[in-house]
This record gives sequence, structure tokens and C-alpha cells, in this order.
Amino acid sequence: MVSEVRAHGGVQGVYAHASAATGTDMTFAVYVPPHAPGARLPVVWYLSGLTCTHANVMEKGEYRAACAEHGLILVAPDTSPRGEGVPDDPAGAYDFGLGAGFYVDATESPWAAHYRMWSYVTEELPALIGEWFPADMARQSIMGHSMGGHLVLRGLVENAAHPDAAVLVAPMLGLKSAFGPWLGARIAGMIGSIGDGARAAWRENEKPGATETRQSLLTHDVDRYADELWWQQANPELVLGPPSWRWVIAAFASTRAVRDDPRLKTLAVPLLVLAPMADALVDARVAVAVAGQLPDARLVRFGDEAAHEVLREVDAVRNRAIAEIDLFLAARVPAA
Repeated sequence: MVSEVRAHGGVQGVYAHASAATGTDMTFAVYVPPHAPGARLPVVWYLSGLTCTHANVMEKGEYRAACAEHGLILVAPDTSPRGEGVPDDPAGAYDFGLGAGFYVDATESPWAAHYRMWSYVTEELPALIGEWFPADMARQSIMGHSMGGHLVLRGLVENAAHPDAAVLVAPMLGLKSAFGPWLGARIAGMIGSIGDGARAAWRENEKPGATETRQSLLTHDVDRYADELWWQQANPELVLGPPSWRWVIAAFASTRAVRDDPRLKTLAVPLLVLAPMADALVDARVAVAVAGQLPDARLVRFGDEAAHEVLREVDAVRNRAIAEIDLFLAARVPAA
């Protein structure tokens, strides 16, 4: 145990253990709500995005009140192995290496020795959660935002995850490109093949040629964005630059692989897709098209009132999104 604090009648804990999958010590966060002795509780997994640790959602996302109300355990893993001997990107790119393990099992040296995050998240950590906590491992759901939503859907179509339900919030299933997905991928491939693929794809902000402020790309809520700025000032390592060309090329390829996968049409897991149609970072139209292929999906569209980070939007938008998630999980995750 690293730490435990009381919250909303339950316990917010941070824990570390020696991982057989990664060959390193791994840290994760778990919130356990108040419950009767002997009760087994359903589990919600939250897979964070690039550069994150367990601490990002634990410190910046107030999920504990909802988990306490609905009797849900929330698990937030790290996104990569860490520690002495774990290789990082030699060029220091934020989108590859430490904090950017992509939840995959690496196959090439020197990454293969430690970057076995898919085995860790889908096998080792679930077994540990079932052993250490009052978790009902027969009742699980997964949430993912943006790149996390992309990874959740890819894991489902590849039959690597078997939750009762999944929630995708502004999932990255298509990049926003002025040239369209096909030509955009071709242009990125040509430019990225010249010189160092780890170099920045553009100079600043979240997308090339952006005239909008970073806040307007993410949320209309001034106070919640100010909270992000506070965290960046307190922890400068959280500040992100633009992606590398290598990341852009891989993102085009991976999003195409998911949206063109024929297994989407036979996916049995019920999904909730929250799509902000005015999203300036990912192409919400692709999320809508993918949802139309799924046999058991509920699609909820948001208009100009919602930017990319729906769950950090103004209260009217955020509360609507949370209500949709609450209703969906209550209806689709089996009762005890």
C-alpha cells in the first residue's frame, strides 16, 4: 500500500506491487465505496491516455461520489512500466515510451522486456483486483476517453477484453483532417518518412494551424480549464507539446484498422458512445458511423455546447453526460 484516504464513506487507495508481466513495480489506484461486509461489488476500469499515470484521473476527476452512490469500485492503472532499466523514447517524444505504453505487448528489443501492458491490464491486474479487493469480477465495465476510447474499442474487437458494457467518450476513431482520412494518412506517411519520425508534427497546440485557444478545443468551462493550468504549473512534466509524425502515422493506421474491422458488426458487448459533434480534435462523424455498425450501441450526440473533453465541460453538458452513463451502466451491468 502506498496510501489510503477516506472519501465519501469509502477508501481511495494507491497500491504498488511487483509485476510479473512487466518485470517492474507497478502502481495503480482503486476506489472502494462503502459496502456491507462480505459484499462483492461491480468494477469500472478507467484507461487513461498518453503521458498519464493512475494519478491523473484520481486527482483531477471527481468520480468518488458517483461510485459511492452506485456501489462501484473504480480501478485506474498506470499507462506504462516505469523505473530503472525501463527504456524511454531516445528522442524524448511524449507519445512513445514512459507514460505512453499504449496498453500493448511490445515485440521488439529493447521494449519487449518491460512493455507488456496488455498482458498486465487484461490478465495480471484483474487477477490481483479480484484477490485483494471485494470485487465481483463477473460484473465489469470499461470507460475510455479520446485515445482511451479508441483503445477500448480495439480491445473489444480483438476479443482481448470481455466487459459487461463499455463507454466511449469522444473516442478517437478518426482524426480531424482537412484532407479527409485517406489523403490525410497518405500525406502524413510521406512527410513522416522524411527525417526523424520523432520530430514534432507541428509547432504548437493540439492540432495544426489551430486558431482556437487550447481551452476552446477542450472545454467551455473556464474554471475547470484553470484547474488544468494549476496542475501544469505544479507539475511541469504534465505539459504536452504537439504529437510526433510517428504518432500521427500510427494513429491514422490504427483508427482505420478499427473502423474497417468486420468484427464490429458482431460485437456483443453493449456500448454507449458520447459524440460531441463540434469536436475540433477528433472526427465525431466517424464515431457516429462506427456506432451505426455496432449491433448493441446507444449513441448520444452533443452540439456546439460540447468540446472534446465532455466530462470537463460546463455543468449542463457534464451532468447530461454523467446521467447518460449512469442510466446506461444501471441498465446494462447485471445486478447482484
